[in-house]
Amino acid sequence: ALHERYREPLSKLFDSPEEAIAAAASEAAWKKGLIFAEPELITRVLRPLMDAALEGSPATTMQAIDTMLEVVPRGFNKAMAASAVASQLGIPVERIGAVGDGENDREMLLWAGRPVLVANAAPTLRDALSQRDVLSVSANDQGGVAEAIERLCF
Repeated sequence: ALHERYREPLSKLFDSPEEAIAAAASEAAWKKGLIFAEPELITRVLRPLMDAALEGSPATTMQAIDTMLEVVPRGFNKAMAASAVASQLGIPVERIGAVGDGENDREMLLWAGRPVLVANAAPTLRDALSQRDVLSVSANDQGGVAEAIERLCF
C-alpha cells in the first residue's frame, strides 16, 4: 500500500468539506490533506474557502500542481528541512542549490543560495523569484534536474 511505501499515515476520508476543515483547523498532529479538483474550481472556490476557514489555525494551503490543493501544517516547508540538513553538514547556504517547479518549493528556492527553476515551473513561482538570480533549466520531465546538477557542480 502507498502509505507503507512512503511511510505516511493511513488516509482519512471525510464525509464533508466542513468536517475536513474542522479537522485541519484543530488537529495538532495534522500532516497533510489533499483535495483534487479542476484547476478553476480550486482557484475560484476551494482555495479561498479553505484559506478563510484556516485563518489563525495550525494549517494552511499550498499548491504543487494546479489540480491539487494541499492542506499542510503552517510554518513547515522544504526550506526548514534543507536548512537543518545544511546546518548539520556545515554547508553554507550560498553553496546550496535547490531545484523547483511548484508553489511547495517557494520557500526553499527563496532560501537557497542557487535557486533553479525548471522550464515548466509554475508562473506564480517565477514571479516569487523575480528578484533573485535564478538558473533556468529544461523541464523536469526533460532532464532539467540533471542539467541543473551539471551546470552547478561541473
